Amino acid sequence: MDLNEYLHALLTATPGLFRVIAFVVTDQDFDESPQPMTVDVAASWGHSGAPRLPVAMAQLPASKRTFCVALIYEFAKHRYDASAHFVPGSNVPAAEQLRRSGLAAMVGAP
Repeated sequence: MDLNEYLHALLTATPGLFRVIAFVVTDQDFDESPQPMTVDVAASWGHSGAPRLPVAMAQLPASKRTFCVALIYEFAKHRYDASAHFVPGSNVPAAEQLRRSGLAAMVGAP
């Protein structure tokens, strides 16, 4: 399932909790956006993001400042005919969300 299929499933899914996880690899500090997360913003990542680093960037050596952050956004859908909405401050810790998704093992997280 690619990101667009996942987001379509999120928008048409049965009620429940859903996550969008974005991995950011950078050597630049960044802050949380003042804009609230929305399903539309997450959906736009399917068109503007990439499933892997560009070759030229992937070949660059990592510096001591290079780090990777998993940004995890949780959405809730309470009724089948309702829209999903962003849930600020999940009750499930990020490490647990990565474990449940199967991504922790893929990225070597505990």
